[in-house]
Amino acid sequence: MSNDNDTTDDASSSDYRLPRRGALTLLGAAGLGGLAAGSATAEEGDDGGDGGGNQPWYRWESDVDAGEHALSNLGALSMAANDAEISDFAGENLSVDEGVLNAGGGTPESIHVVTEYPGETLDQKLENVFAELPDGDDIPNQQPGHRIVIPAPDPDDAAAADGLPAWRVESPIVVGKNTGKLVFDMGWTLIYATESIESFFVIGPDEKTENITLNGGMFYAQENLERSFVDIQGIGHMHISRMYLQNLEGRNTVPAGIRLKDYHGSSELTVTDTEVTGCRDAFLAEHGSEDVPYGPAFDLDIYNWRGGGGEHSIRIDGGVAINLDSIQCGGHPLQSVSESIVKLENSVTSTRKVSISNVRERHNAMEYHSGVHVADVTDGAGDRHDGVYVQNVDCYNAEYGTDVEYVTHLDQQNVRPKPTVGDEVSGSTRWFDDGVERHETAQSYAFHAGDGPSLVVDEDDVRVPGDGNGVVLTTPDGSGQYLLHVDNDGELVTEAVEQDDGE
Repeated sequence: MSNDNDTTDDASSSDYRLPRRGALTLLGAAGLGGLAAGSATAEEGDDGGDGGGNQPWYRWESDVDAGEHALSNLGALSMAANDAEISDFAGENLSVDEGVLNAGGGTPESIHVVTEYPGETLDQKLENVFAELPDGDDIPNQQPGHRIVIPAPDPDDAAAADGLPAWRVESPIVVGKNTGKLVFDMGWTLIYATESIESFFVIGPDEKTENITLNGGMFYAQENLERSFVDIQGIGHMHISRMYLQNLEGRNTVPAGIRLKDYHGSSELTVTDTEVTGCRDAFLAEHGSEDVPYGPAFDLDIYNWRGGGGEHSIRIDGGVAINLDSIQCGGHPLQSVSESIVKLENSVTSTRKVSISNVRERHNAMEYHSGVHVADVTDGAGDRHDGVYVQNVDCYNAEYGTDVEYVTHLDQQNVRPKPTVGDEVSGSTRWFDDGVERHETAQSYAFHAGDGPSLVVDEDDVRVPGDGNGVVLTTPDGSGQYLLHVDNDGELVTEAVEQDDGE
């Protein structure tokens, strides 16, 4: 359209470009059925018609071709009442959302939204996403940064579960032969297993997979998972965050929430802000292959974990460099455990270099064996666990705060209820009971004040190191102090200790 002072039929060209999500977003649900590309003729009027006399108005008698000119400063676009509702519109980066035409930026090719892919279930849609990912001999350099977005489906989508804004999964979602750094972004989308399946996700079944991230997702099963919600069979550097995994059919009826069993070597896994309910082991790590030069191993970091509804919240068989922090169970009986919150086992190799801190039960937890159980499952034939450090364990309904049966180099403190410690443990145990701090150790205990030990407590005696040193004793009335020591003949000698005037 021309400016106010321009009344010629040939409007001057304009370089003005309609901004994205600009005036066209004002279009309503009435539709644009009358607009299409083509030639145009128009009659100019000056009788005060639609233009109101402010500027020329035109009666269009055919389709319009704007000749690459822009339409600017559009206040509104009115359609005939009998026009059909708009459902589609052709043009680069144009879309219609609830009758509103939007001109938005294009989605990068590295972002894949599953609702844009065909499939009767979520797993089928994801298979079609995987088919579009780069492949070949140079995957690590072609594919990094690809993100797969899984929003809630339309309830009318064929892949929706029972007319809900939730996805159906009927086959495992297998991520394999992929070293390209994939991120699955699921928000709080609901995802249901509607058939009996092995797992929701199977990671790296054929060869080690690198850099996979699972963010979000609320996954539900009904005793119909044969192995786990997430089954990791070979991974390097994986992150799981903000996932919610629940078996809806009660306690202990799904083997595992997250299972790590690497058949291809060693794995590195970090889990944060995740909750699992109704699985025998909410988290399970075990060995899958012994063909590793330095022995089967995996590195684990688990933070802010809520798991229960079975025997253990976390069960780890072997592994090295393990950090567990902020581990809770309870809240209601379905989130309690029946054996231990954290259990370390040694069926193949012992666990080594383990730090466990801030283990808690919430209200309504049931009675169970221990907060942390460092166990031997080999009848004495396996290696002892080496380097286990436990602190801040408060599990009121447990029989023991920690049960240390088969470990060397232990340190634990602030544990309630009191721990049970094996006879061959090398290390120290400290806990609080009725306001008294207690120390237990199988080795000598030395108190240092200055360069050397001032007092050494051994299994058989108490020693005050240093020639001529002794202990200072105070009289019952508090009026005097005496140094008790021995002379060179081994006789006990007491010497009065001079006190300052102010004492």
